[in-house]
Amino acid sequence: MKFSVIVAVDPNRQTVKKLLDSLKEQTFSNYEVILVVDEKATTLQDMIQPYLSDNRYRMLLKTNRGLATARNFGMENATGDYLIWIDDDDYVDQDFLQQLSVAVTDNPGIDLIKYQLHVVDTDGQVQRRVFDTAFSKLPTLEAFRILIQSDYVEPAVLYAYRSAFLKENGLTFQDGKQECDFGFVPLALIYAKQIMSLTYAGFYFTKRNRKQYVAGSEKATRIVYDTLFQYDYMMKKVEEDESLSEDLKRKFFDYISYNVILKGTILPDESIPAYTLELEKRNVTNYLIANTISKMITKIKIERDMTAFIKKNKVKK
Repeated sequence: MKFSVIVAVDPNRQTVKKLLDSLKEQTFSNYEVILVVDEKATTLQDMIQPYLSDNRYRMLLKTNRGLATARNFGMENATGDYLIWIDDDDYVDQDFLQQLSVAVTDNPGIDLIKYQLHVVDTDGQVQRRVFDTAFSKLPTLEAFRILIQSDYVEPAVLYAYRSAFLKENGLTFQDGKQECDFGFVPLALIYAKQIMSLTYAGFYFTKRNRKQYVAGSEKATRIVYDTLFQYDYMMKKVEEDESLSEDLKRKFFDYISYNVILKGTILPDESIPAYTLELEKRNVTNYLIANTISKMITKIKIERDMTAFIKKNKVKK
């Protein structure tokens, strides 16, 4: 059993060395590391070059067209039984792959494995340990209901994926789109036949300055409308798939619809009404489940004035 660790190296950061050092120290040896690097980023290439003396490490050069494209390119070239994406400013404990190998051995054919994380700042200081619900192997709907209550649902880096499962279901990131995890992880969760969530927390997730990342209305608008594009893609794919149960579809539509509404909170106030119109064209509120008093109140607020709801939640964030 072999793992493929895929790293899309951001040409604007010089942080990949810490990750590569943590991978070098793994107690489990049957793995490959695929580094997708911008062909113009010569400084990064020089930094990575010493690691290539180990034949388990490969550097693939590609014109930078964003995270989604780089991840897909890495997936196309992967040979492992399980794929793991790790961002270049994250890192792992030395028993990370060993713990995953035990989980796979004990649960043959498991499609998706989630693990816990430590949130660290850009200096590597641990801010908190996140422990979302852990569970043994569960079928799709049960697992999905639990996981969407987690603090960290959508980061693609928090799961190990069975390669054959991804290929069988045609799951890839949406090329050229920002926030590409949104159009990938929810689909992986509902197409996986069996999912488990480990208690193990050997992953260090770097929390970046979100406000700095989305600074400026142009950047925020690109993120929001790329997310909306992925929402449309997921809705169409799932609506047309007769193999998925109606209960699972309803829960899925509720989850992504509520999240695409909240995505508007990163927009400048003056851009929110236009985004609300786009959401209303799609009748997103029709997909919200109001099966508790709290959810019923939330749905009423959104239906009454979605723009006001987004602005109010923007203040909360």
